Amino acid sequence: MRNKILKNAYNMRLASGQCLSLVATPKMRPWLARFASIMELSPSSSEGNPKVIFARYDPLRNKKTGPGCDIGPVAGRSFPVDGWSLNDLRVVKIWHHDLIRDVVCEIPEFEDEKMEILQMCNSLYAVYNEAQKAGGFPMHAALIERRGRGIVVAAPGNTGKSTLCRRLPPRWKALSDDEALIVPDIEGRYLAHPFPTWSDYIWNKSENTWNVERSVFLEAIFFLEQAEVNEVEAVDKVNAVTIMNRSVHEVFFKNCADKKEVKETPRRRILFENVCRAARVVRSFRLRCTLSGELWDEIDRAIGAGEGRLA
Repeated sequence: MRNKILKNAYNMRLASGQCLSLVATPKMRPWLARFASIMELSPSSSEGNPKVIFARYDPLRNKKTGPGCDIGPVAGRSFPVDGWSLNDLRVVKIWHHDLIRDVVCEIPEFEDEKMEILQMCNSLYAVYNEAQKAGGFPMHAALIERRGRGIVVAAPGNTGKSTLCRRLPPRWKALSDDEALIVPDIEGRYLAHPFPTWSDYIWNKSENTWNVERSVFLEAIFFLEQAEVNEVEAVDKVNAVTIMNRSVHEVFFKNCADKKEVKETPRRRILFENVCRAARVVRSFRLRCTLSGELWDEIDRAIGAGEGRLA
């Protein structure tokens, strides 16, 4: 049994020092294998890490106080019957327990390809929630690399993040164009991880993959706005916190079926405190851009990332 468990684990290591092991019950292993391949995760040993356990949801079961599946053999331990709390994300049921480090994601069965991708998207809530404990947070943003350093470009949907990424000059590289996970390292510096653009799979049947374990030091955050003129403007830390927090909520609470979860004071407070700490360290700017605007030199000057500084 132990060898089978190790073979079907996929570790996700974050720059914060955290490592999650993704494991699945037998019926969910093909689903997990595809989920892991999109994020470029390889089969590995769980190594005693906290687990995110994927199991098939049974809609006919009567039990509503905890996971209804037999997850003990996969987890390598027994679980309590009661004391669970549920994050209902419609197509995914995520169970937490105060006395257990592991999380259980129950996945309803659908024959629809789009629903399966949406389930993968929503399952990242478990990862983002774990990152939150170490001071991290997700953002609705593109992640761009410039000579080994990261720039986050945050904006709501249909604002131009993907267009901006497609138009990058050769010295820039788009690592992701929809979601990024921001985490602090042990020295208090902030790094960013790219995460998948799930809408590409849903609407365009994409075969792209994203190396979510890769991270880059976060140089600056830019808030993208469509405008009639091209300009870059520094944002003070108070306004930066407000805009960043809005971007975080667009990702973290995007599919919560329970409105109480969105208004849950402890979780919102922790996210807000994480954002405040990051805003004190990472500089923020407004990036006002026309549809054909080219602001690369202005961005370089704004963050002081010219050739001389980064050489």
